[in-house]
Order: sequence, then C-alpha cells, then structure tokens
Amino acid sequence: MSEASTGTSRKGRASMDIDGHRSADGTRRGHSRSRKNISTEAQRKTAGPEAVAWYAAQNPAVNIEKTYLNVDRVNDGDGGFRETGSIAEVVAYGDAREERVRKGIKTGERFAVTQVHHLPWSYVEEDGTFYQPRHRDGTPRVDAEGLPVMLPRYRVIPGMEDEARRYFEDCLEFDAALLPDGQKGIHGYSIQFDEHRPHLQVLMDAYYGAPTKKDAEKMENGYSRAFGSHRSDRLVPAATDEGKAIFNADGTQKMVREGNKRKFARYHREFKAFMIERGHQVEAERDELRHDRKLEHEDFKDWANEMLILEQETVEVEADRDQVAQHRLVVDDVAVAAIATAERTEMEAELVATATVQQAEEVASGAEQRGYRRGLSKGRSEGRATGRREGEEITARAEKSAEHIRKEADRVRRLAILETQRQDAEHAERMEALDEKLAAARRWEERAFEEEQRQVDLSEAARRTLGEAQVAKDAYEGAVEQIEINKSDLPHLREEVLEETRIKTKDGGQKSLAEIADRGAKNKLLRKYGPSADASILLTTRGQAERNRARAAEKVKGVMPAQGQQRDQRSSQGQKQ
Repeated sequence: MSEASTGTSRKGRASMDIDGHRSADGTRRGHSRSRKNISTEAQRKTAGPEAVAWYAAQNPAVNIEKTYLNVDRVNDGDGGFRETGSIAEVVAYGDAREERVRKGIKTGERFAVTQVHHLPWSYVEEDGTFYQPRHRDGTPRVDAEGLPVMLPRYRVIPGMEDEARRYFEDCLEFDAALLPDGQKGIHGYSIQFDEHRPHLQVLMDAYYGAPTKKDAEKMENGYSRAFGSHRSDRLVPAATDEGKAIFNADGTQKMVREGNKRKFARYHREFKAFMIERGHQVEAERDELRHDRKLEHEDFKDWANEMLILEQETVEVEADRDQVAQHRLVVDDVAVAAIATAERTEMEAELVATATVQQAEEVASGAEQRGYRRGLSKGRSEGRATGRREGEEITARAEKSAEHIRKEADRVRRLAILETQRQDAEHAERMEALDEKLAAARRWEERAFEEEQRQVDLSEAARRTLGEAQVAKDAYEGAVEQIEINKSDLPHLREEVLEETRIKTKDGGQKSLAEIADRGAKNKLLRKYGPSADASILLTTRGQAERNRARAAEKVKGVMPAQGQQRDQRSSQGQKQ
C-alpha cells in the first residue's frame, strides 16, 4: 500500500463539480434523449453488458470486471430512492417533472444538472490495476521517451466501506439542500467503483413548485436562482479578485448581487464545512486548482487525468534529477580517483626510474671497479653504458605509463562533463514540456473562467433588459391613464369638429359637417313623414333646433314661480284651509 493510497501524502479534500446542461433545441424530446444518454453512461450497470462494453471502449479508465460493484438508484417519488430497474425509469421521472414546467424550457436554458463527488484520497488505495489514458483525439498518452503513461486505479480501503457509503449519502443530502425542490429534484444517481477512483454521479433538475389557479401541479425553472445569477440573489460585500474590499465614494462598503461565481464559491465552502461537521476525513483548506472551476463532467475527468499525469512526470523528473546529481558525484569521484592514480603512478614511475638509475650507476661503478682491478678499461666503460641504458628504458616506460593514465583520466573527466550536460539538457527539455502542459491547463482554466464570466455578462444584460421593459411598461400604463382622462372631453370636441370642419361642395361653396348632418336628418324626416311634412321642420338646422330648445326652456322657466314663491303659496293655502 503506497503512501498516496493511504492518504498520508494526498490530503483528503471534499470536492464537488456542478454542471448545468443547456437545451440544444428547446424540445422535450431532445431533453429526454439527453437525460437518457447521461443516465446510460452513469448507470451503465443497469443499462446492460453492451453499454458497459461500449463505454469501456471509449474510456480506458473503466474496469469492466468491477462494474458489478456499482450502485444505481432512481427516485421512488416518496422521499427516497430504490434500485434502478431500467434506464427508462430514470428518464420517465425527469420527463414527468418537465411536463409540469409552465413556460417550458427554451433553447439555451438549463434543463438538467449533474453533480460529481469523488471519494477523498484518505478513503482509497491503489487496487493494483493500471490503465493508459488517452488524448482528446483518442490517441494513447505516452511520456517524453515514447513509453506508455500508465495511471493506477483506486479502491476503497478495506474496512472503510461504511465510511465511504456514509460519505456519499451525505453528499446526496447536501445536493438535495441546494435544489429548489429538494430531494424531489434528484432523478437518480450512480456510485461508480469501476473507474480510476470511486465517485458519485447525480442527475437532477432545478424546477420548483409554482401552482396556479387552474393547475396546482405547475412548476417553474429555478436554475438561475439556485446556480446562476438572479435579481433575487442576496447582497454581499464587493471585493477584488485579490480579496480586497471595495468601498463607495462615501466610504461605505459596496454591496453587489452574489451572482453565480460567488454562489459557487459559497457552495464549496459550505460543502466542506458540512462534511467536516459530519465527521468525514476532509480538510477545510482551499484547493487552488479546483476553486471557482466550472468544467463539463468529461472535461473534469480529463483534467483529473492531466493532473495525475503531470504529477507522475514531475516525480519522474525529480527522480531523474536526483539520479543525474548522484551520477555526477560518481563521475567526479571516478575522475578524481583516476587523476590521483595517474599522479601516484607517475610518482612511482619516477621513483622506479631513479632507483633504476641508481642501480645502473652502482652497476657501472662496480663494473668500473672490477675493470680497474682487472685492468680492463673497456669493461668499465661498457658497464657504465649498460647501466645508463637500462635506467633510461625504465624511466621512459614509466613516463609513458603515467602519460597514458593522465590521458585516460582526462577522457573520463570529459565524458563525465558531456554526460552531465546531456542529462541537464534532457532535464531542461522535460521541464519545458511540463511547463507547456501546465500552461495549457492554466489556459483551460482561463477559458472556463471566461465562459463563466460571459454567462454573468449575459445575465446582467438580461437583467438590464428586464429593467428597461419595466420602464416601458410603466410609461405605457401612464399613457393609457392619460387617454382615459382625455376621453371626458370627447363630446365637446365632437361638436367643435362638426362646426369647424368644412368641406367644399360641387357649386364651389363650403359646408360644415354639422350642416351636412342636418341635411341628412332632413332627408331622414322626408323619408319618414313624406312630402307633406312641415317645411319649417325641414328648414330648421340642428343649430337652430338647439337654440329653439333653449328659448323654449327659458319661456317655461319664466312662467314658473320661483322656489320661494312656491313655498309662500303652499303656506298660504294651508292657512286658508
């Protein structure tokens, strides 16, 4: 069991990855098909052997010999979950909920949400099997030397199965608390033990009950409220990316809507605190590589593989670096030893040569003495010459041997330097490749952040559009009220228009609309009373009729007694009686 597998070198962190799935065509059939694909991949054990084989061919991390350990569940509709009998059950549950959404899900809106929770490193160990990950184009991954990159798979540490099960149960409880409709919003889930690391994958939605007078079962889509940016979001203190507070001109703390980015950051903090409170082996510290990250589920798996590969290659590079350093020390020791041997041999050769010369001198001296004694001058000179010749030959051989040793030491030293340079160059190339991969990972993270920021901008633009629409609505309602007020003047306006509007006649004159209306009225009287009608009626215009009516009213009023006179008359009549 490795240290990494026991959690001593890998810290146990509580991780979560939320992904909102957008509608591609705005149709329920399309959404149902997408939910089916998601459920088939996650609950491949229930989907059957063909699905298991197909996904294993697509993802080498899948170990089909352990798929039987997976746990597939569907919402039972009664506050719990039951074992999934078929993928159709999960799809039917989601379809039934979407049918109740009042306005429907339009193209680009989120119709489903998936959540992934990996079991912390403190719960797992290597299971002894390995797999070769692939690039996005499907080609197997190899290292800088062209050798296959092999990554280990992990299993739950024996004896910790209950802790792992409880960890996933608490993850489900936390996910349900995030949803507007709670546990009802979870369609189903799968605990997968057949991939590179045990994890929980959940399929859910953000719908919530919004009953109407006609239908109490209607629902609304609450994705923006739960996971996006919404006008009802809480106000939080504004801060820069470095965490520094932002203040208004008057010195007060600036407050802004929480928005999706801060919302996800809060969810991560609350999730870690929740799991720590439940007693799980996780740390509360912030994971810089995963904080504020938003990736698709497959991208998240690829990203995890990338990080494992980079980590493995970094360890190999560090090991190579240590090996190069040790090799350099060995080469230096060999070179120093060779030089010392050469120098020692040279000294020994010089000592041998000196001794030989001395021996030759002694031989020559003895020969000379013997020659003196024998009177042989020729023998004396020959003995001296022989001794010198032997000493010179020995000295030459010693110097040649010492020179050879020095050259060999220099050659070893040069080879050591060249080998060191080669190792340094190879190390630099490998580190450069790692830097490129790390830079690619950072660019990936930046693109994910830019996409997230674009969604925030779109939400902000939508919010401004809603505000402008409200202003336009208020202006329209004000205009309608003004129209209602002006309607009270219409009768007077009609009389003025009839009197003032004049139309040219065939004889070159002009007539008002009132005169034309009077003529029409006269023609109507002729049709009604016939030619025997009083000519004065026919000649009376509408205006004259109004004036005649007014004069008649004045006459009636003139002959009628005033109100005071009427009271006096009534009182006098009563006295008489």
